Amino acid sequence: RTVHTNEPAVQYMCWRLDTQEGGSMLDRVFAFVTSNQEEDLDRFQKLLPGVEIEGVLLQADRLQGVMSSLTTMYDRLAAYQARFPQETVRIHVDITGGPRQASMMMLPLIQMLRYSDMEVGRIVYTNILAHQKTVEDASGLMDVFSLVGGAEEFVSLGSVRQFKQYFAGSTPPLRIQNLLDRMEEFAELLHVCGNYQTTEAALERLGAAIKRYTESVDGDMQATGAERLFNRLLPRIRHEYRDVLPQDGQPRTPMAIIRWCLAKGLRQKAITCFTEWPPPYLLDSALLTV
Repeated sequence: RTVHTNEPAVQYMCWRLDTQEGGSMLDRVFAFVTSNQEEDLDRFQKLLPGVEIEGVLLQADRLQGVMSSLTTMYDRLAAYQARFPQETVRIHVDITGGPRQASMMMLPLIQMLRYSDMEVGRIVYTNILAHQKTVEDASGLMDVFSLVGGAEEFVSLGSVRQFKQYFAGSTPPLRIQNLLDRMEEFAELLHVCGNYQTTEAALERLGAAIKRYTESVDGDMQATGAERLFNRLLPRIRHEYRDVLPQDGQPRTPMAIIRWCLAKGLRQKAITCFTEWPPPYLLDSALLTV
């Protein structure tokens, strides 16, 4: 039995760290607190006598007014991590209760922590409305933002870094791994001076891998949620790469690929390819004879 909205999640983390994760401990709690909840913070402290609790006052009761509070919370967490430069500080997050905008506030905070390379551990939510009240793991739901960010990064920069981070620590299904391999192959070619034939072949394999993955997931009733979410992002990727992916079995010309590189801001790649690709292509395609 508990008497505070956030208590079950904190008690759960204390229990899990102690019994399931090598006997480690929760040594500090940082909490957003509104001006009318300061007494609750004192009461919460009495419920967890072995844990130090530090409150961050919300500066306003509207979403537009919480930016300074988010900044303060981020600074407090960063300062705490800086106290242990030789150790790993893992930040667990409870998105359960408090102000109505609590979940909205936690989303950008989590993304800021991850962007700054702070280690975010478990993200938990206490479902008090379920028939059997339980503390649920919400990490997968929050990780969707990393998946979407990975798609945007691949579209804009031709990088699979965020995709690899999203699937790090797990063994992704073989069809996802195969598609990521083809994406990474093309991403690497964008950063080196590969010849036209190599780039053309990589684009052909990428296009075939996207098509094969989509058909596989669409026809599989047992596909995981991550596989289906990943599949929903592929139409945008295919659209952004439409000018370089083979069409009707026909490869794109060197100039089409060079124009696409310029449009993506990959100027060095475009200039390098422009000095090397057109002459042999013009000769091999008989567009120019000497």
